[in-house]
Amino acid sequence: VISAFIRSVRGTVPSVSGSRVPRRQEICRVSNERLQMSTERPPSGDVENISGQAANTAAPGALRILVAEDDPINQKVAEGMLRRISCQCDFVETGAEAVAALMRTPYDLVLMDIQMPVMDGVEATRQIRSIAGPLGKTPIIAMTAHAMQGDREKYIAAGMDDYVSKPIDSDRLIAAVGHCTKRTEAELGLKTSSAVA
Repeated sequence: VISAFIRSVRGTVPSVSGSRVPRRQEICRVSNERLQMSTERPPSGDVENISGQAANTAAPGALRILVAEDDPINQKVAEGMLRRISCQCDFVETGAEAVAALMRTPYDLVLMDIQMPVMDGVEATRQIRSIAGPLGKTPIIAMTAHAMQGDREKYIAAGMDDYVSKPIDSDRLIAAVGHCTKRTEAELGLKTSSAVA
């Protein structure tokens, strides 16, 4: 017992099998390394969350927004614009992933790109609208690079609530978010563009 105590003070304690158990500091280091690994970007196909202090401040009552967008650059653009309001955002890359994510988690709003692999935004919207109950009524804003006359009517007919054209204007996007969620700028926690880091 005494020899075991002395060995523990020196840094290790023999286990029953004879191998050595890491010290407390080493256990903490390994745990921290695993935590860092768990916070790395998930592989394609998973829902990526950008809520928190580093992105959007998810205050009580903040919107939960799903962004369906396959282009990484456009994801970053949307993320930067949504920093202006108090919300929590998740990202998916296909329409099929958007439908699956919405079935798992209730969202206040979906920003839906039109052209995506596997399933486009129009078909994803149709599938969401076929869901019974409140999930099927989740507000959806189309995001499209094809801003042609009649597009808005076409997307509304598909079940979308509004649309914004690319390149997306920040003020237009925030206005659409407020309109579709029936929230004022104050309720959205809107910050000016200059106040966003």
